[in-house]
Amino acid sequence: RLLPMAGVVAALVAPLTLFAVDVAVSNPMSVALEGENVGRLLEIYFATALPFFASGLAVTLVMSAAKSDIGRIYAFDLGGAALGCLAIIPLIASVGGPGALAIAGAISAVGGVFLCLAGRDEAPVKSFKRFAPTAIAALAAVVGLYMGLGPAQTGAAFKFKQGEKFLKEANVIWEGWNALSRITVSTSSADDHRWIHIDADAATRIVRSIAPAVAIE
Repeated sequence: RLLPMAGVVAALVAPLTLFAVDVAVSNPMSVALEGENVGRLLEIYFATALPFFASGLAVTLVMSAAKSDIGRIYAFDLGGAALGCLAIIPLIASVGGPGALAIAGAISAVGGVFLCLAGRDEAPVKSFKRFAPTAIAALAAVVGLYMGLGPAQTGAAFKFKQGEKFLKEANVIWEGWNALSRITVSTSSADDHRWIHIDADAATRIVRSIAPAVAIE
């Protein structure tokens, strides 16, 4: 009984992660010590804590069901965490920060599917109660993958709200990510340059070259 419950909780990581990302990009922070800024910070903390709580609860339920195999389960837990640390860096570079988080949530939901399957009785599925946890986990996985590979890539979801930083989000024409930062290129009011920003703050001009071509002998 604990494994299907753990599977559903692990699957909840996917929608909770999507919710956390949406809250984070919709609440731009500043260094101003104002009540509104503190409220935004608390909202972000609460939203981002939910996926961690769900994943921790899922692992706890699995270990409670493991009994004598708890050592092997814990080894897989540590191994999965290590693989996640290695995979997240190229994943961010490939699909961006929001997309990588959405896919990470989907992977948790895929794990939930396997937990639900492992927790079923050996008899064929004959009741809705046996089928429902697996279906919920599978649906969460599909939604997470779709959001990470679809709307998160096209800009239809997780749009960054304009904050007090230098970058004007409406002027962004290109966006890329590395392991540390969000990199953007945006237009300017002048025709001779554009702006490249790191995390919407540190900025450098990209000047259009007007020097004549020089033949190299």
